[in-house]
Amino acid sequence: MIQLFDSHTHINDPAFRGEEEEVLSRAWDTGVTRMMVVGYSPATIRKARELAETHPDRLVFSVSTHPHDAHAFSDLHRQVIESHLLHPLCRAIGETGLDYFKRHAEKEVQQEVLHWHLRLAVQHQKPVIFHVRDAFEDLLAILDEYASDLPGGIFHCYTGDPDLTDRILEAFPSFYLSFSGILTFRPGAPLEESARRVPLDRLLIETDAPYLAPVPRRGKRNEPAFLVHTFRHLAKLRKEPEEVLARALYRNACTVYGLDPETA
Repeated sequence: MIQLFDSHTHINDPAFRGEEEEVLSRAWDTGVTRMMVVGYSPATIRKARELAETHPDRLVFSVSTHPHDAHAFSDLHRQVIESHLLHPLCRAIGETGLDYFKRHAEKEVQQEVLHWHLRLAVQHQKPVIFHVRDAFEDLLAILDEYASDLPGGIFHCYTGDPDLTDRILEAFPSFYLSFSGILTFRPGAPLEESARRVPLDRLLIETDAPYLAPVPRRGKRNEPAFLVHTFRHLAKLRKEPEEVLARALYRNACTVYGLDPETA
C-alpha cells in the first residue's frame, strides 16, 4: 500500500469531537500514515498537541492565529503560541496569512498579525504555513521581506493560476505548493495546469479537513482518509506512476516538517 502524508488537516476541529480515533483509524487503513494537525486558535492548538502526543510517530502539529481571527489577536494568543512552539512535535507556524475575501479583519490588522508570525518563524527557524485568499500580491510582498531568513514554508490549499505559480516557484525556491480537494472540483480549470507545472520536489497534498472534501465526496465532511481521491486525481493529471508520486509527496512533507521519511 502506498503511504500518504496529509500536509494540512484539522482533526482538532470541533467537527470531529469525540470521533478523532475513528477518523484516524480510517486514515491509517487508506494509507494516510502521517499528518500535520494545524492549530489555528488557543483551543485548537491545545487539541492538536494532545493528538500529536497520543500518536507521536504519526502526527505533528502547528501553532498560529488564523487570519479570520486577526481582529481578536491578543496577549493570550501570543502566550499560547509561544508556550507550545518549543514542543518537539510542533513543526510549523501557521496557518497564518491574509484573507481579503471574507475580510473578518481589516487588511492592516491581518498584515500586522502576519508580520508577528513571520518574525517568530525567523527567530525559531520554523517553516510557515500560509493561508491566502484574494491577497496574493500583498502576501508575496510581505513574504519577500522574510523569505531569505525562513527555513521554508507552504502555500496551503493552493489555488493560483499558472502565471502566479511560475512567479512563486521562481521567487521562493524553498517553498512548497499544497493542493487540496479543490483540484478535483472543475476538470480543465487553470488550477489543474498549475498542478502539472509544480516540480515534483515542490509538491504537497492535503485535505484541509473538515473542509473541501474532494470529488466523489464533495459536500460531505472531509477527513484524512479522503486524501486518496485528491492523490489519484493528481497522479492522472501529471501522468506519473502512483508509487513515484506518493514517495515524492511523502518525502516532501517530511522534509518541510523536519521529519525522517523512513519512520512512520
